[in-house]
Amino acid sequence: MYRNAQDLLHLLTHEIRDLDIGYTVEKIPASQLTSLTFFREYVSRNKPVIITGAINHWPALRAWTVDYIREILGSAKICVASTPHGRADSVINADGSQYFALPYEEQMPVQDFFAQLHNGTRGEKIYAQAQNNSLPEQFGALLPDVEEPNWATEAFGVPPEATNLWIGTDDSVTSFHKDHYENIYAVVKGRKLFTLLPPSDAYRLYFQTCQVARYHKDAEGTLVLQPEEPHHEVPWATVDPYPSSEEVEQASRAAHPEYWDPQLPPPLEVDLGPGEVLYLPSLWFHHVRQQASADDDACVIAVNYWYEMAFDCKAAYAKLAEQLATALYTLPQSNA
Repeated sequence: MYRNAQDLLHLLTHEIRDLDIGYTVEKIPASQLTSLTFFREYVSRNKPVIITGAINHWPALRAWTVDYIREILGSAKICVASTPHGRADSVINADGSQYFALPYEEQMPVQDFFAQLHNGTRGEKIYAQAQNNSLPEQFGALLPDVEEPNWATEAFGVPPEATNLWIGTDDSVTSFHKDHYENIYAVVKGRKLFTLLPPSDAYRLYFQTCQVARYHKDAEGTLVLQPEEPHHEVPWATVDPYPSSEEVEQASRAAHPEYWDPQLPPPLEVDLGPGEVLYLPSLWFHHVRQQASADDDACVIAVNYWYEMAFDCKAAYAKLAEQLATALYTLPQSNA
């Protein structure tokens, strides 16, 4: 007999890994992939996979330098996110409280964006991260340099709901979160480093309900975090898998023992390089870091395709896992 909800969640974590997901993310060549095998082996099983050779034909892989993008886009303006530290959409401690911090956003000429990318004003870290179908909407002149993954579109049965372009540096880090989309993520330049946990492991991320705040610029142009009005809150993961110091790591290990527990399977790690594609299933938790290319551009460029997820039994299982996680955090062990 299991003692409590914690034991059952631990069992679920182990069984999902042992029965299906495994302990590494499989890598397969696109030549071995059809829409049918992709759906059967990965989509239907909600299982991530790295695909090589799927975008080798994209002109973007060879053409997308900073100079090329500047020339093609000319005077176009794009949406740029700014923070003091490169951590937009994450939990920030300020004035003794925890806030879910949204970035300062502004429309900026592409020329200015690249000029500031490595020399942010007043220490700002900037990132082109708009998730509103940004490739066709803001970078439309670059659209002919990529091609929709037809094998994915056939598998999902619908066209992408959004196609986004991401341009940043090593400074930009995305905190643990999940998306209600099936994600086809392709790296064009630099590297993306994903840390993944399946929906069953929600309890390991220590979600807290935080007041939403946003960075604004004061009269001197300095970024200042201000709570949003009217007041509203969101639940967000508080675990940082890559603490900034040994002291911070020790504090995290004390506050988040389920994440760091050596008896539990570690998160899956994905190092995605130029020309590689990650299928990131819907509802999977992911934390993302970046490594800029070693060339003179020193930036990271990626394109992702979001497909609408099916709200089926998978979504119900994920919701149950989150509800159990909430119970685990709020109920005494003896009553779980």
